[in-house]
Amino acid sequence: MPFPNPDGGNFPHPTDPDGNGLFEDLDGNGCLRFNDVVIFYNNMNFIEAHQPPLAAFDYDNSDFIGFRDVVILYEMV
Repeated sequence: MPFPNPDGGNFPHPTDPDGNGLFEDLDGNGCLRFNDVVIFYNNMNFIEAHQPPLAAFDYDNSDFIGFRDVVILYEMV
C-alpha cells in the first residue's frame, strides 16, 4: 500500500530494490535514500495498521515495528 504524501495524495508503491523481502524504498522512486527513513519514522503507526505483511518492514526481525527498525533502515542508507 502506498504511503501518504504530506504534500497530498500518496507516494508510489514501496519497492524492494535489492530483492531481500524487505521494502526499503518507501517513496517508490526505485532507490533507498534518507527520505525513505523519514517516511518510515513518520508512518510507523500506518505501517502497523495498513501494511501487510508486517515482516516486509520489520528490519530487525522482532515481529513488531519499532525505533530499532528506523535505525537499521537509516544504516542501510
